[in-house]
Order: sequence, then C-alpha cells, then structure tokens
Amino acid sequence: LWDGVLLNREARTAARPTMLLGSARNAAICCSDYTPERFAPDYLVDLHIRGAAGDFITGGQGVDWAEGEAIGTVDFPEVGVIEVNLTLENVYWSVRLATPGNAPFRVQAYPDAMHLGDAHHPGLDVGTDSRGCSEVRGGFEVKRYALDMMEDVAHFVATFEQYCGDDKVPLQGRIAVRRNYP
Repeated sequence: LWDGVLLNREARTAARPTMLLGSARNAAICCSDYTPERFAPDYLVDLHIRGAAGDFITGGQGVDWAEGEAIGTVDFPEVGVIEVNLTLENVYWSVRLATPGNAPFRVQAYPDAMHLGDAHHPGLDVGTDSRGCSEVRGGFEVKRYALDMMEDVAHFVATFEQYCGDDKVPLQGRIAVRRNYP
C-alpha cells in the first residue's frame, strides 16, 4: 500500500476475523498472557463523538479517543460492514456502519441510514453502555477506505450523523481505523 493510493478489490468475498485494537500498554491491561513478543494489536482507532443537549445516546456529552487509548475490537464481519467496540474508563461504546446490501465500501456518502440497514439502506448504529436506538435516522460518509496487498483493511475513515428515534438533535462523530503493521 502506497499512501494516497486506494487499493480496493471489488471481488473481496471473505469475511475478516475480529482484531484487537489499542496499544501494547492496553493489551497488557486486557490480556493476562501478554508479552510484547507474543502480541501486538491489529488496529489502531481514533474515535470522536459529539452529541448536543437532548441527544439520547450521549446526553449532550462528547468522547475523544486518540489511537491507543481504548481497549476493544475492530471487526469486519462481512463485506461492507465495520463494527468497532471500545472501552475507556469503564465506559463501553460501539459503532457499526454497513453499506446497503453489504456491498464493498466506497469513498462516498451513505445517506438515509437505518438501524441495521437492508438491501436499499445503509446501516448505522452508535451506542454506549445501556443506551442504544432501535430506530435510527442519519447517514455516514466514508472518507478513506484502502485494502492492503492481503486484502485486509489498511485504512478506514468515516464521519457519521445519527438521530435516535424522534430526537431533534444528532449525535455526530468521526472514526479512523488503521492497520497496525509489525
């Protein structure tokens, strides 16, 4: 992968396994058998979420995680789906983005999202601890998506906006995931 070059093979069919994210320091916290020689996180995540007063999920608060600050997982369970689950300071957050019909991600906007998505609508689900939405409006935009030579996701950057149920104010955020090569 050369920086600035998008490697995107449309014929990608195999789902990727869940990958641990964070830093070696955080891996030591989560994994009792950690040694630097035996373990390195597969992905580093940068996540920023903001909600205005009245947003159900954030309660008007924001969160900012820089690479290596959280413990969690990055999963690409199907083509066109990313699931990120993070814990920082005992607060659990999840972000799930999916393309309509699980088509391969493209650098583009995905408007008219609904909770899990379907063949015609993208999926969007941002939640925390015991707060989630079964009815979602909003969308996301993939800003960068690149695969490496092994067809693993090397970079994924997206912004999102989610309205929960009848909320009049959105939750907004940005997620950046990059492969942590040894």
